[in-house]
Amino acid sequence: MATHDRPSPVITRDTVEAQIYRSLRQDILAGVYQEGERMVQRTLAERMGTSRIPVRDALKRLEVDGLLAKDDNGSYYCKRFGVDDLEEVYTLRMLLEPHALRLAMRRLDADALGYLRELLAAMDQAVAAKDQDRYLDLNREFHMTLYEASGQPRLMQIIKGLWSGRPLFVAGDLGHTRSAGEHHAIFAALEEGDADLASRLLHDHVGYALNVLRARFPGPRGDRERADDPVAEPPRAGATDPNRGDGA
Repeated sequence: MATHDRPSPVITRDTVEAQIYRSLRQDILAGVYQEGERMVQRTLAERMGTSRIPVRDALKRLEVDGLLAKDDNGSYYCKRFGVDDLEEVYTLRMLLEPHALRLAMRRLDADALGYLRELLAAMDQAVAAKDQDRYLDLNREFHMTLYEASGQPRLMQIIKGLWSGRPLFVAGDLGHTRSAGEHHAIFAALEEGDADLASRLLHDHVGYALNVLRARFPGPRGDRERADDPVAEPPRAGATDPNRGDGA
């Protein structure tokens, strides 16, 4: 579908750039724009009824998110996302997020734990209602709330960057029963003050999602079975069913 053939989004109050960014990001992640497709500023501005400046700024943000890239002429296009990109992102998450969790456990107070508990209850409700969008929002809030407690702004910036691109959206169309159970197991370890168990469960939580997503890519590495990959082992707490696929 050509850029000019797509329906115009509704632009309301809020910064125009922020709305354009969210609209384009949603469309890119939903596959409305194809890999390699050019994002022409003038055409996008005309379609959205804005000047080119907020469109340009939105495209810059999408480039930072890893969803767009520039060609030799400086024009933006939708970036290809392959299994190597997936593995890089999730391997970094498996290294950084357990580290952030360990740091956060020194600072989590009763109020923070109470809020995480409320998020878990809300996620359970979203699973029961099969509300994927709601679950994804709550899932992100749970993780970011936990990592923010680390008090490490640079670490948080890196982690948020890893969460901004395509793979986490792909993870969203997996079942969520296992994921919710893993969150409960992580939270139980937090309440017990067991940093080793909590960080190990989190590592496995992200690693399982990597394994499931990797299997969706064609080719020898993409077709690798779960049994061949140690990161796909089920959580050690025994709180979830290992036969239920899910995302992190």
